Amino acid sequence: MKTIPVAFVAGATGYVGRSVVDFLCKIGIQTYAHVRPDSPFLDMWKTHFQEIGAQVDTTIWEYTSFHSTFERIKPTLVFSLLGTTQARKRQSDSGAIPPTYGAVDCGLTHLLMQASMASSSRFIYLSSVGVMGEEPKNQYLRIRWRIEAELDASGMPHVIVRPAFISGSDRDERRIAERTGAVVGDFVLGTLKYFGAHQLYAKYTSISGQRLGKVIVEQTLATTAHRVIVEGKLLREK
Repeated sequence: MKTIPVAFVAGATGYVGRSVVDFLCKIGIQTYAHVRPDSPFLDMWKTHFQEIGAQVDTTIWEYTSFHSTFERIKPTLVFSLLGTTQARKRQSDSGAIPPTYGAVDCGLTHLLMQASMASSSRFIYLSSVGVMGEEPKNQYLRIRWRIEAELDASGMPHVIVRPAFISGSDRDERRIAERTGAVVGDFVLGTLKYFGAHQLYAKYTSISGQRLGKVIVEQTLATTAHRVIVEGKLLREK
């Protein structure tokens, strides 16, 4: 008998997370959208996610609590779409966990992985282009490289997604430098594509949160393989 998917989305309030929750609900998958219990916008997110058909989960970021939650809801798919920004590093609205790359992108992801292993879930991790081969010197990529390595060693079925710039006119955060870089980069890559650099274009051109969320859901549901890497042309296929 085919298992009915149950999805848990960590990072549900982020640019990509909102899109993932939306697409999961649209195709009728039971979805739990995680929101920090101390979020100043908790009521707003509860209303938003409930309106589109998701259940809101406010488990505190602690292993025992997540283990208990996963034992109760039994997720078959755990989406780790966590991340922080330079602005959030300076402005934490929670004193318990400083919003650094190490604390959020690595520490919380590791906690989520451990709880997922105990519940025998498939783990879907939002990584980044440039994570491959030897350990990178860049802090942002190095953290993702380490998490990918830990996933490979865990024995847990997983999907790793490696986009380049995640940017679009629909993004509500003011990331002017990033948006400008994406526009300029896409123009250069589009020119190179015209001269035959199709693989380079597919790998490094930017992608919107809405498009990426749809791809993540589709690629996750389309595979039964133990380890899947989604990058390059797989991010562009309709």
